[in-house]
Amino acid sequence: MIVTMKYGIFYNKVVLQTVHFLNTKIGTLKRWKTLAAAAVKTDSKRDPDAIVANFSATFSEIKIDNKAAKPVADIADKAKVSPSGNNVTIAVKKK
Repeated sequence: MIVTMKYGIFYNKVVLQTVHFLNTKIGTLKRWKTLAAAAVKTDSKRDPDAIVANFSATFSEIKIDNKAAKPVADIADKAKVSPSGNNVTIAVKKK
């Protein structure tokens, strides 16, 4: 099985990192998950009210065996998950 996608991390609309997974070979794929995580320096910053900036991650052009894979937003934990075709954006916004 071959997985291809682009992945970008944004902090207040500034690109922090872009990663391309091109033709990555894996064994069997029954289920998959797109996941974005924002790290904090101390436990006191884990409170959702302590978010000081907008954070988002975008997975685009997701393909499995050269076919578009359509993500769904069935579970989201304190984030807005927006799938569109074979793309998905996960966003956490400051209050």
